[in-house]
Amino acid sequence: MKIAVTYDNGTIFQHFGKTEFFKVYETENNQVVSSEVISSNGTGHGALAGLLADQSVDVLICGGIGGGAQAALAEAGVELCSGAQGDADQAVEAYLKGELVSTGANCDHHHEEGHSCGDHEEDIVGDEAIRFVPMRKATAAAIMKRAIPAEAAAGTAAQAAAALSLP
Repeated sequence: MKIAVTYDNGTIFQHFGKTEFFKVYETENNQVVSSEVISSNGTGHGALAGLLADQSVDVLICGGIGGGAQAALAEAGVELCSGAQGDADQAVEAYLKGELVSTGANCDHHHEEGHSCGDHEEDIVGDEAIRFVPMRKATAAAIMKRAIPAEAAAGTAAQAAAALSLP
């Protein structure tokens, strides 16, 4: 199995769409047998899913990630473990032990009493600011339902990205 981690100087880079590097781990029998750092080659956001698929990556561990990129990863068959922080090597070890839990990456902005998103990170796409934030635990279906319009859900990742006006 191959596991990729958004990577910056030993730690998990917190913005999937802007990552410059991935550390890709080859594993066998729940043990890391090799790893290498690869460049994103300037590719960004949803297009990174194609890069990971080309590398035969099975699992992505990352910090924040938007709905369009989540849809593209799902379309590419890459399992997502988002909301991770800290040391990349330790995160992979935790994943292999079944101890790393995906916490999601987007906030639904339906704040209840006492809930806040914390720090929002903004990304500018065209004239629009898109916010990437951690969210409460949710099922993949719930994330996808909020992430893309219903008419785009049945289409390809490229159609979903187009519906969301992503580059």
